[in-house]
Amino acid sequence: MKQIVIAVFVILIVGCVPPKKKIDYSKGMGFVVEKKVDSLRLFLDNYSASEIESDSMLNYFEAYVLLSEENYEKSIKSIDKSISLGKDVNNLYLKGMIHMAHGDTIESIEAFEESLKVFPDFPNSLNYLGILYTKKSLYDKAELLFRRALVGIQPQLRQIP
Repeated sequence: MKQIVIAVFVILIVGCVPPKKKIDYSKGMGFVVEKKVDSLRLFLDNYSASEIESDSMLNYFEAYVLLSEENYEKSIKSIDKSISLGKDVNNLYLKGMIHMAHGDTIESIEAFEESLKVFPDFPNSLNYLGILYTKKSLYDKAELLFRRALVGIQPQLRQIP
């Protein structure tokens, strides 16, 4: 059972976890992420602090940029403001990712579980919640989440034993 969970974990997570250390942005997905963050920074420069403060999506973008800069405290404030202005699965998912990157397992689990209340089959939340359950040695729960995530990505996989 543990081997199945770990195998699914490896399949789903390869290239998905934000790196803890500096990566080479000259190629691959790192370059794409860097360009996305740079674009968001430029986009946010067009808005005043009060405009950002009052808009859910602008707060979401700001939280994403701050997460990429490893500024976890400000990132959490921005995503919490975004959620207060309009709760959706993306806001809650990003909140889980911020807490996960900061090492706050309990808060991360709560955010991913909350996102699944909004969108029960959101593969990203299912995957990362499964990862966190694996870290807590809750392999049966993790396996169920990984299977749900796979079905969300590839519905024909519903027949997996």
